[in-house]
Amino acid sequence: MAKKAKKSSAKKSIRKSVKKAAKKPSRALAKKTPKKSVSSKPAVPAPRRGDLAWTELNTSNPGQALSFYKKLFGWSDKSMPMGPDMTYIMLAQAGKQFGGIAPTQDPSAPSQWLTYFWADNVDKSTDSAQQLGATVVVPPMDLPGTGRMSVLRDPTGASFALFHSDGPLP
Repeated sequence: MAKKAKKSSAKKSIRKSVKKAAKKPSRALAKKTPKKSVSSKPAVPAPRRGDLAWTELNTSNPGQALSFYKKLFGWSDKSMPMGPDMTYIMLAQAGKQFGGIAPTQDPSAPSQWLTYFWADNVDKSTDSAQQLGATVVVPPMDLPGTGRMSVLRDPTGASFALFHSDGPLP
């Protein structure tokens, strides 16, 4: 009987040790487990060729357009003077800028959205698009402090823009 009692109490002791060990990781295990970094902002992947980079509404009435879209989508805005006669309106959703509203240079032109696609190299992508049948509307040009862009029309007549920036996106 004494042997059974000793074996039983030894098993209980082992079970207790195993339970304790399961509750607390060993120091050796804790050292091998990498700590997770805590960041307040999720990592933003770098843009890739063809990603949507920006969208812009060119319109004869920026104020009316802004009022409409703010009511429709709840977008926020920030006006940026771009010279004595022009104000560019930056658009944001949930604190992230994604586009803008600009007055058209030709008041007789219809209001329209222009989508900007990311290009690794605006000049090379403009040339490639042209070789594939696109028409260059605005040749590659620098946007001081922002990046480089061009505007094209695809073979079906749809307008789009190419954009690249070496700096952080808005």
